[in-house]
Amino acid sequence: MSDVVIKPTIGRVVWFKAEGCDQMHPALVCYVHSDECVNLSVSDQNGNQYGQTSILLFHGDADECPVGQCCWMPYQKQQAEKAEQAEEEITA
Repeated sequence: MSDVVIKPTIGRVVWFKAEGCDQMHPALVCYVHSDECVNLSVSDQNGNQYGQTSILLFHGDADECPVGQCCWMPYQKQQAEKAEQAEEEITA
């Protein structure tokens, strides 16, 4: 995928890579510190919610997301890429 950077906003869903888990945890952005740092409400594998503050938002591929950080889902990155391409075609 390209290096499209999606700006985080409150209410968006991201994936959180928790330590010791084989799958990502879905997380809701609750507060935006910057394009690279957010607070999350995370759901674990049992559906229990827990909070995470000042979490780095990894903008690369989800497969490479470091433990303790969050990232965009592949579908979200694909949609952002399509939107950027369409915008470039319009302005060309």
